[in-house]
Amino acid sequence: MLRCLFFVLLAFFVLPVSSDASQLDSLVQVANTMKEDTNKVKLLSDLCFYHRSVHSDTAMNFGLKALRLAEKLKWKKGVAQALNDIAIVHMDKNEYPAALQKLESCLSIRKELKDDLGVAAVYNKMGIIYQEQFKLNDALGVNYNALEIYERLGHKFYQSYIVNNLAIIHFNLRDYEQSLVMHNRALALRVEMGDEYGIAATHGGMANVYYETKDTARAIENWELAIAGFRKMNKPMELAVQLNNYGGLLVRRKEYKKALPMLEECLAIRNRLNDRKDIASVLINLGEAQMQTGKYRDALGTFHQSLNYSRTIQARHEQLFAYMKLSRVHGFLNRPDSAFFYLEQYSLLKDSVFNEDLGEQVAEMRTRYETEKKEKELLEEKARTEQLAREKAESELIASNRMKWLWAIGGGAIALVFLILFLAQRRQRHLQAEKDAAIISEREKGIEAVITATEDERKRIARELHDGIGQQLGGLKLAFQQLSKKVEQSLPSEQKLVADLTKILDDSATEVRAISHQMMPKVLQEVGLVPAIDDMLRKSLGHSNVKYELESFGIEGRFAEKVEISLYRICQELINNIIKHSGASHVIVQVFRNKGYLIMIVEDNGRGFDVKASRDGIGMMNISSRINTINGDVNFEPSPGSGTVATVRVPVG
Repeated sequence: MLRCLFFVLLAFFVLPVSSDASQLDSLVQVANTMKEDTNKVKLLSDLCFYHRSVHSDTAMNFGLKALRLAEKLKWKKGVAQALNDIAIVHMDKNEYPAALQKLESCLSIRKELKDDLGVAAVYNKMGIIYQEQFKLNDALGVNYNALEIYERLGHKFYQSYIVNNLAIIHFNLRDYEQSLVMHNRALALRVEMGDEYGIAATHGGMANVYYETKDTARAIENWELAIAGFRKMNKPMELAVQLNNYGGLLVRRKEYKKALPMLEECLAIRNRLNDRKDIASVLINLGEAQMQTGKYRDALGTFHQSLNYSRTIQARHEQLFAYMKLSRVHGFLNRPDSAFFYLEQYSLLKDSVFNEDLGEQVAEMRTRYETEKKEKELLEEKARTEQLAREKAESELIASNRMKWLWAIGGGAIALVFLILFLAQRRQRHLQAEKDAAIISEREKGIEAVITATEDERKRIARELHDGIGQQLGGLKLAFQQLSKKVEQSLPSEQKLVADLTKILDDSATEVRAISHQMMPKVLQEVGLVPAIDDMLRKSLGHSNVKYELESFGIEGRFAEKVEISLYRICQELINNIIKHSGASHVIVQVFRNKGYLIMIVEDNGRGFDVKASRDGIGMMNISSRINTINGDVNFEPSPGSGTVATVRVPVG
């Protein structure tokens, strides 16, 4: 939850002046013409620092020039400054070992020169690197060294930021008591100096500590102070962090209605700042609040946004949360196939990220052991209960046997009569069932034959159009082009007519080709189901305002031709219905295998429809006929005003 703010202090130790490109170019020209003295070393060091935000390699070049010149002049202060600036460039590039090497050399020189402020500044930078490397004990050591110097020199401003850094390190070490001590010390210094920004930041840090120690009342109090402070200073980035942290706490406390406006404000800020990782993070909290308040459709959209952002920037932590939450919201909506799909994606990603996390494996083994132990105890208890029940039953059986024999003789005769009647009725029902099954089988064979014949005819017509009429039109086009040249030469006045006829011929050839591909898509025959659906979606929705997603997994190799054609045609019918009737702006198609079934889910966010009213429509009848021929089933979950989910399941062995 808490992110380190060490770089804030770094900005106070080295304060660059703002320079545009022309000013930098002028300074470079000046440096090239200067004589080699200490002033040139200073200018080269400044150019190194200024070019950090322009080009790191250029900055490094100026830093090395400053270092070589300072060493040539034997000017130790200049050598220390150049080493310091080169280390900062390495830090910008996350080259921490090289940065530490330069800082250690710089530290040695500044100690020799008794430059206490310079020594403290180096300790601070080393603390930043150790924190980034998660060497927290090393970070503690150098920060306490820096604090001792600032206390001795009486620099309260620098003291406050070093103490704040120490509070953060103790927090990351889970030493919450000492973290609070340091936060309170930093707060006192910042209040004394009137440092409003520092005060707000400290309240945010203290809120995180109180949250981890389960003191939510104090956490809320400090988050509200931090939010008020950053809002007053108009610091949107810092305000968004506090809003997200506070909103996340409210979500965990199940105060969803209070959390929603806070998280929505945070999202609006982060959208303006265009920080995709932070956007993905707040969307998770926002979606959870929407889901828990029954806004499932809003939650679906929010979690999909988070997933898209986290995929784009490869933020795996946020991806994991998005998959898990999507699985949960589909579970709330009673969509087991979609819930399974996202749970499977979550598991696959989790395995790739955490496959070496032994701690989780140990915890899982412990849980399994405890579960098995409890199950064994339950089984033993159940066995004892069953034994007592058997003993009781046996005693009751002995007592009631005489009465049973009396009833058995009389009841046997009655039972025999009923048995004869039952067998006669059962035989009659069996004969009727066989007759009905034969009729249904014949009907299904008839439907299957019609569909098979239709698809065969589609293939034949597509082939004839492509190989026959298509080639003839191609030949005709070539001949007409030759003829049109002669007509243009002999009858120039007829050029427009020739151009119009050429266009008609081109359009006819294009239309024949399009009809051929629509009758039997070439990509379906050559590549397979998923690429064919992707091609169909791109052609149907790619140039429209409807956004679409196609997701698949576990689809390896090809399926039976009848299965692929049927699923493709069903998907085509569903997409056509969405385009014509739903008014949707977003469509998601999922194709995957699960426990011997090939599953296709088509979901939109349109108006929904009444299944009963639409059951006799031609489209629904086509879907029903096709799904019956491949022994599958289709289920519609319409929800007026919030879209439709169609789930198709086909056994594939």
